[in-house]
Amino acid sequence: MPDVYRSPLDAANSTIARYVGGSGPGTMFEGANGVTQNTVIDGTSNTIFVGETVGSAIPWTEPIDIPIGSSPTLGGNGFSSFIPDAVPFVFVDGTVQFLPDNIDSSTLHCLFIRNDGFSCPFVALDYVVAPVPEPSSILLLLTGLAGLGFAALRHHARSLARAVAGLLGGRLLGRPASESGRLRHGDEAHGPGGRCRRALMLAMLRE
Repeated sequence: MPDVYRSPLDAANSTIARYVGGSGPGTMFEGANGVTQNTVIDGTSNTIFVGETVGSAIPWTEPIDIPIGSSPTLGGNGFSSFIPDAVPFVFVDGTVQFLPDNIDSSTLHCLFIRNDGFSCPFVALDYVVAPVPEPSSILLLLTGLAGLGFAALRHHARSLARAVAGLLGGRLLGRPASESGRLRHGDEAHGPGGRCRRALMLAMLRE
C-alpha cells in the first residue's frame, strides 16, 4: 500500500484502509455511478466526504466503505480514531473537522447526507497539531560564532607551531632567533638542526 494511504501509526507493511467514506443513499458514496459536486445542495462545508477509522479491517484495495444508517454513531468498528474523544473528517470543501465522539446521531446523519435540504449546525472540537520547533536565530548565531572561533583558534595554533618550530630550529643551528624563521635550502634540508626543525613543524602542524 502506498504510504500516502497509510496511517502514520500503522506498520510499514500495513494494507488496512484507515480513511474511508460513508456509503448509502444521499451520501457522497451513493453507488457505482458516483456523484458530482453540483449535487451537494446542502453545502460543501456541511457535507462529510471521508473520515478516519481505526476499528475496521477494510483492505485498502477493496471498494468498501462504512454504511450510514439512520442513526450513525462514532467509535467501535465504524468511524473512529486514536485521537481521544474525537474523529477527524474531511468535508467536501476540503476542510478537516474533528467531530466529538458523543455527537448526536441525527446531526451526524445529516452531515453525511448531501441533498436532503437541511443545514446541519454542529460544533467541532479544536485540535491543533503542535509544530516541531525550529532552532532559534540566537542558537544559529551562536553556532556560527563557535565555528568561526574554532577556525580562528586553529589558525593561531598553526602560527604558534611555526614560530616555536622556527625558534627551536634556529637555536639548534646556532643562529639568532631573528633569523630562525627563514628557510634556506642549505641548512634546512641538511644537518641536525634542519632535520629537527622540519620534524617539529610536521609534528605540530599535522591534522
